[in-house]
Amino acid sequence: MGTAALLALAVTAVAVLYIIWGLRVRNGVSLRTALIVLVVAVFAGLVIIYYPVSYRTYSDAYSESGAFTLAVMSLLQCMQNAFRTFVLDGSWSELLPSGSGDLQIPLYATVIGLFLNVFAPLLTFSAILSMFKEITSRLRVRSMASRRRPLFLFSELNRNTILLAQDIRRKFPKANLVYTDVYPEDDEANYELREQAAKLNAVTLRTDISELDFGKRKGLTEYFLLGHDEDENVMQARKLFKINKDRPNTGIYVLSVRKGNGLIIDSLASSLDVEAHLKRAEANHWDYEALKENVRGGGLLKFRRVDPERQIAWRSVPKIECIKRAFSAPYGEKETLSFLVIADTYISYSIVKTLLWFCQSDRFRLELNIVYADDKNSRDTMLSGHSETVVNIKSLMELECPDIIRTNRQKVEGESFYDIEFIRSSSIGSGEVMSQLTDIVSGKADHTELADRLLRTDAVIVDRGSDGESLETAAYFRTAFGRACMKPEIYAVCADEDEILTDINSCENIVTYKDESFDIRLLGRRFETYKYDNIRNTEEEYLGFCQHIKWIDVSNSRNPSETRDTDLKRELLNYERHEYFRSSSISRAMYLRNALCDPDMEITDEEAVKRTGGIARMGNTDENTKFELRLKLRPEYECLRDPKQPSDRWFCTCDNCLHRRELEHNRWNAYMRIQGYIPSPEDNVSDKRAMAKVHGNLVPFGELDEAAREKDG
Repeated sequence: MGTAALLALAVTAVAVLYIIWGLRVRNGVSLRTALIVLVVAVFAGLVIIYYPVSYRTYSDAYSESGAFTLAVMSLLQCMQNAFRTFVLDGSWSELLPSGSGDLQIPLYATVIGLFLNVFAPLLTFSAILSMFKEITSRLRVRSMASRRRPLFLFSELNRNTILLAQDIRRKFPKANLVYTDVYPEDDEANYELREQAAKLNAVTLRTDISELDFGKRKGLTEYFLLGHDEDENVMQARKLFKINKDRPNTGIYVLSVRKGNGLIIDSLASSLDVEAHLKRAEANHWDYEALKENVRGGGLLKFRRVDPERQIAWRSVPKIECIKRAFSAPYGEKETLSFLVIADTYISYSIVKTLLWFCQSDRFRLELNIVYADDKNSRDTMLSGHSETVVNIKSLMELECPDIIRTNRQKVEGESFYDIEFIRSSSIGSGEVMSQLTDIVSGKADHTELADRLLRTDAVIVDRGSDGESLETAAYFRTAFGRACMKPEIYAVCADEDEILTDINSCENIVTYKDESFDIRLLGRRFETYKYDNIRNTEEEYLGFCQHIKWIDVSNSRNPSETRDTDLKRELLNYERHEYFRSSSISRAMYLRNALCDPDMEITDEEAVKRTGGIARMGNTDENTKFELRLKLRPEYECLRDPKQPSDRWFCTCDNCLHRRELEHNRWNAYMRIQGYIPSPEDNVSDKRAMAKVHGNLVPFGELDEAAREKDG
C-alpha cells in the first residue's frame, strides 16, 4: 500500500512539474491543457492508490477465482471509486486503517489518499467553472492588469494579429495577451485561430476592446486595432483615446489605409496634451537619453496610424539590390535605373510612390514602366483580408498626385525628375510585347520606343494581389526576359504567411527541372509586416526626429530670442501630434542613410554630435541608433570646409554642401508631390495653403530663399 501511495504521488508530481516547465520554458501552456493534464494525473493516482484495497477485498471474497479475474475486478472497482471521488461521492473509509481490514496502511499513504480525495473534486469544480469562460476570462484579464507585466490587447482575432502576437511572445515571454470580440463560431478558420491563440496562452473575450478600462497601470499597455473593418477600428480608437488620453505607458495603434480614416486619426492625435509628460526631458536639459525616451513613447500616450501598404514599400525599396548598387556606382556608370512594375493593388501603388522620391539621384535618372489594370478588379488583398475594388494606378495617380503627372519627363535644373510610362495590362498580358523583345535581340524586328524601354529593365516588381498569381507572373517574366538574353531582378509581392517558400528573401524553392532557381525575391511577407518592431516603428521615428529638429538650428540663427529647449519642446509636440511631420522626416532619414551616406563606414562621436545639432552626447550613442547617427557621407557629398575653422557645417556654402542640399530638395520635392501637393501660385498669399495642399517651396533649388536652403542641409 505504501508503494502504491508513493507511486500515485509521483504521477501527480510529474504532472505538476510538466505544467511548471511549460509555463517557464515553453512560454506558456493553455489553461485547458493544464487542467486536462492534472485531471488525468489525479485519476491515475486514485486508481493506483485504491488498487491494493480493492484487490485485497476481492481476494478475500473470491479466493477461488484466478489472478487475472481478480486483477480485472479490482481495476474496475478502483476506477469506479476514482470516478466517485471526482463527484464528491467517494468513500474515505477504505483508506483508513479501521476500514481496510488486515491490510496494513502506513500513515503517509492515508495522507496521500485523503489529499487526492480532496483535490479531485476541486478539479471537477474548476472544469465546471471553465464552462463559464467569459467570467473566468474577465477575472484573468483583471488579474493581468493588476500586475506590472506588459499587457497587449487586440481588437480582433485574425491571421495578422496572430502573427503579431507570436512575435510579441518571442520578445516578451512573460507578457499578457488578450484578444477581444472573439465568438466561438463553428467554422474551421475560426477554430484554428482560437487554437493558435490558446497555444500563445492568450485570453479571449467576447467584449469589445473599447469597453475595457484598466485605469492607470505602471506596466506597459498597448492596444492594437487591426481589424478588417477600418471604420470600426477608428470608432474603437476614438473611445480608447478618451479613456487613455492622460495615461502614460500606453500605446494605441490603428490599422488605417484609407486617407479619410487617416485624417480622423490625425485629428485625434492633434488634441494630445503631452506637455505634462515633458518634464523629464526638460529636467535633463534635453540630453540624448531623455529625448530618445520621450520620442520612443516613455511617459507619453502613443497614438499611431498603422499603414501596412506604405510600411511594406518603405521597408522593401531600400533593400532592392539594383538601387543599392546604383547609389554606390561611380558617376556616369549608370545613366538609367529602369523598373517594370505590374501594379494591381495598393501595395504596388505605394511602392511606385516610394520609388519616385527615393530614387532621386545625381548618378542616374529614374525610369518607371507601370503595367496597370485597365478595368476594375475585385481581389482579395493580402493585408486587409477582404475583397476590395482596385482602381487602376494611372487613374489613381491622376487623382491623388496631379503634379507628378504634370511634370512627368520635364527635366528642370534643381527639380526632381521621373520618367513614367503607363502600359495597359492587356498589352503585356497578350505576350506580344515580350515576344517582340526576343525578335529585336535576334534582329528579326525593328526597335520601338516601348521595346527599348523594356530592354533597359533593371528590376521587375510583380503585385497581382495573391501569392499564386504574383509568383506565376514573376516566373513568366523571368522566362520572357530570359529569351531576350536578359536577367533583371524580379520581385514578387507575396504574403508567404506560413514561411513555406523560403527562410530568406529569395524564393529558392521555385526551380526548373534542372534545379535552376528562378531567382524570384519576395516583398511584403506577412510575418515581417506584422512584426512588433515594424508595427511600432519607434526606431525609425526617432531617426526621423533627429532630422526634424535640424530646422531648429536654422530657426535659432534667425530668432535668437528663442531658446533651444523651447524649440525642441515645440517640435516634439508637432512630431508627436502630426503624421505629416513624422512621415516627412522618416523619409528624409531613409534617403540620408541610403543615398547620401556610405553604410559601410562610420564617423566619430564628435562628428555625430555635430550632425545631430548637439543632441547626441558623447558615449550615449547606443547600438540601435549609431548606424544612422554615425554614418559617413559619401566623399562627393562631404563638406569641403576646413574642420579647424569654428563654423557650423549646416551653414556651409561649399560646393559639396550645396550639392547635397540640392539633392535633398529634389527628394523632398518628389515626396511632396506624391502626397498630392502642388506649387503655390504667386498670387496665393492665403494662410490656408496647407489645406489646399499648395507649398511655396515646390520650386527649383535655385529659387529657394536662404532659410529654405539651409533647412535642406
